[in-house]
This record gives sequence, structure tokens and C-alpha cells, in this order.
Amino acid sequence: MTSFKRVLILGCTLWTSSSALNGALASPADDCLRLDAFRQQNETAEKCTKAIEEAKPPYKNVEKYSIQLGKVFNWVGRPEQALTALNSALERVPNNMEARLERARAYRGLNQLEKAFSEVSEVLASEPKNVVALAEIGLIYNNAGLTEN
Repeated sequence: MTSFKRVLILGCTLWTSSSALNGALASPADDCLRLDAFRQQNETAEKCTKAIEEAKPPYKNVEKYSIQLGKVFNWVGRPEQALTALNSALERVPNNMEARLERARAYRGLNQLEKAFSEVSEVLASEPKNVVALAEIGLIYNNAGLTEN
């Protein structure tokens, strides 16, 4: 066997081993952001909650975990819990437009349409061409009965 083949085989073996090991040793924080949150809602919520609980000063990335948790709660129809997670994120990063948009969805889920509209308006003031925010405005209008059939 040539030395090139040996190096190639050794490299592939090490890569495969490290990939398997990384998956086995992933932290809740890694899983929170890596999991397919829409398809694995319960697992994502669990990992994000654990990541927030295990966070240590200076609490780097806690807002990301809170936003992800808020998204999951919105998807499963739990807007009260979504608001709690998103408010926590926005205390740390008040200008995070992703969190504001998710908070608008939570308010819409609670039928607090004026608050939802206010949040989306803030996003659009900062990002006027944000298509997701524009769509959210349409959903708010629809919930308010302000659209034609």
C-alpha cells in the first residue's frame, strides 16, 4: 500500500471518528441552534431551555437560544411562553429584528393585534424591504378582519 493511500485511509478514519464523537458530545447550546427546530420542536425546546439554564457569564449567545425557543413556542401555539423567551432576548439585544418579528407573531397569536402591528412597524422602520415583516402585516390585517375575501 502506498503512503498516500495510508494517509488517505487514516484521514478518513479520523474524520469519521471525530464526526461521530462531535455528535455524541454536542452541548445543549450546540443542539439548540443546530436542530431542525420546526421538525424537532420538543427536542429543540428542551435543548434551548437547558442551554439557557447552563449559560454562564458573560452569557454569550443566550439571546440566540431565547429567540430559537420563542420560535418553537410560536410554532406549537404557545404564544405566552414565546413572549417570555423573546422578551428575555430583547432585554439583551433590543434592536434584534428577528426577535421583534417573532414577538409580533406571539402577540398576533394572543390576538393583541395593536402590539403585533407596533412590533412589525419597528422592523419595517429599520428594514423597509423585509418581506417576512410585510407578510406579517398582512396576517395581522387578516386577523383583524381588515382584508377582503
